[in-house]
Amino acid sequence: MVEREIFLKKRTLDEALEIWNKVVKEAVKAYPLSNEEVSTFESLGRVVADPVVAKLCSPAYNASAVDGFAIHSSKTADANIKNPKELFLSNDAIPVNTGDPIPKGFDGVVMIEDVELSMKSINPLKKSADYKGIKVPFPVSAYKNVRMIGDDFSVGDILIHPNQKIRAEHIAVMIASGVKSVFVKRRPVVCIIPTGEEIKAPFEKLAVPDIVDTNSYMIKNIVEGAGGAAYITEILPNNEELISKAILSNVSNADFIVVVGGSAKGNKDLVSKIFAIVGEVLIHGLSIQPGKPFVLAVSHNKPLIGMPGFPVSCYLDTRIFLEEAIRTLTDDKGSNEEVEAFVLRPIPSSIGVEEYIRVRLGDVGGKLVAVPLKKGAGVLTSVTNADGIFVIPNHVEGIESGSKVKVNLLESKQNIENQLLFIGSNDPLLDALVDYIAKRNTNFRIGVINTGSFGGLLALERGECSISSVHLFDDMTGTYNKPFLEKYVSKDIIVVKFSLRDQGLILKRGNPKNILSISDLIRNGIKFVNRQQGSGTRVLFDYLLKRNKIPASDIAGYEYEEYTHLGIANAVKFGGADCGMGIRYVADMFDLDFVSVKDEEYDLLILKSELQKKSVRLFIDTLASPEFREFAKAFKGYKYIGGFDEKKN
Repeated sequence: MVEREIFLKKRTLDEALEIWNKVVKEAVKAYPLSNEEVSTFESLGRVVADPVVAKLCSPAYNASAVDGFAIHSSKTADANIKNPKELFLSNDAIPVNTGDPIPKGFDGVVMIEDVELSMKSINPLKKSADYKGIKVPFPVSAYKNVRMIGDDFSVGDILIHPNQKIRAEHIAVMIASGVKSVFVKRRPVVCIIPTGEEIKAPFEKLAVPDIVDTNSYMIKNIVEGAGGAAYITEILPNNEELISKAILSNVSNADFIVVVGGSAKGNKDLVSKIFAIVGEVLIHGLSIQPGKPFVLAVSHNKPLIGMPGFPVSCYLDTRIFLEEAIRTLTDDKGSNEEVEAFVLRPIPSSIGVEEYIRVRLGDVGGKLVAVPLKKGAGVLTSVTNADGIFVIPNHVEGIESGSKVKVNLLESKQNIENQLLFIGSNDPLLDALVDYIAKRNTNFRIGVINTGSFGGLLALERGECSISSVHLFDDMTGTYNKPFLEKYVSKDIIVVKFSLRDQGLILKRGNPKNILSISDLIRNGIKFVNRQQGSGTRVLFDYLLKRNKIPASDIAGYEYEEYTHLGIANAVKFGGADCGMGIRYVADMFDLDFVSVKDEEYDLLILKSELQKKSVRLFIDTLASPEFREFAKAFKGYKYIGGFDEKKN
């Protein structure tokens, strides 16, 4: 193929990119990418449009976390090393392996290495012993070594937020959670039209001067690798009528039309002429080498691209223009990089074990920080929620606070650098706010880690997050939050009075055990499910026990902990608990009964040093917007405030 230096509308690369970006913007405006529903099995690499919500719990039953024996916790209450409790097999102790269901009526597991087998008799012929039971040398609390229903995720949990690209582990968690299909952004479609009498299909018999069509498949794979869809038409000869007809017949099916070959000014290079017939030519030739013979036109508000026939030129132009446009339209920044980040809390690890730590990443105070997520080999969401992974080598006994680590990224570097970190108390309305912003602003990124109020305060003080939340009741002053901020937070912050939440007892529908107050929880046959230590709900519950002079040891299930309100509701509805402490909203969501206890103050905390960030301003502006105030009215059990009437320091 011969190139001649005769181009009608030659541009520099900067000029061409400016024109190209404008064309793509106008095309998307005229033909916006709609959402579509796809099978979970076919969703790899797609960009989530609507939140993915769990339909099942994982695990789906109470399961043993160790190899050992399922037992009745109450029967081990008096056990000690000098006087171990003997439990009879079948009746009081049942052997279980890791992952086995906990037999009905049993509520704890003792590890096999912690017990002594009770010998019944010795068979001298078989040289073996029969065992009638086990000896337990210490008390085993209720739900000890038990993975409760929903330990990984619960029905109603948001597993994937909008604008996230679906990875292999996302598909695994969707399958585990009963999600059969997911709404994703439609992929931009590229129609590729190969041209030239000398161009032959792959594996077709060749003769001089035939050339195998490699360019079309290279373009197709680049497009699909960037998150788009592409198809290749039949190879057309250098004929104005046939190529024009092919363009016009495909312009309604595709977002981009690419004609391969014929973009220069040789005798058979007809693309610029054809484009001028079917549309308007904007670029013909680039001031780059290779990649010079490039044509851009517009027809029916759709970009028409003439790609060079030389493979390297075609490759570069595809990368520069088409790939970047596809990634922009699908919110896919495409990265598998490694970054250095600071760990601001100590992470223990055992010598001799190479440990893979899953982390959220974000810029806080101009420094990239890595916040470790929940450990556990069965916690799949610790991978799907992670932005990256770093390794603690087997010769290192943990990571000290302030250490710098190298993190292998699961998300793009750009997404991570723009990501806000939120660490604090779980709240469904706050989750809804995050999704509300993300669906309306594709560049908004926030990494949410639910730790409870105390965990959030400590993370904020360490500099691990830009935003936190708190709903802690102080029994000395009878007020919420302020005493704890004064005690635990020295940084300059803004306190956002987010909402009042109706906090109370979540009960099975119909309240079959007639639980009317905290005092009823000490009755025989009632099992409680608690929130984790450090959560505002746990602090309130402990205060109520103290006020009613009820020892925690009198509450069956006090040690059984969940990390979210959804986890509490799932435990009450599906997990065998009769009652838990949580908010009215999730009780209504799960069609459960509710006994109101107290309106609590749920506040957001924002570092003043982060206020200059666009994402923080967007977060604050949305909080105060009339549109979100109206949106929040649908959440029963809330009195939305969204006010900025309090500052600290």
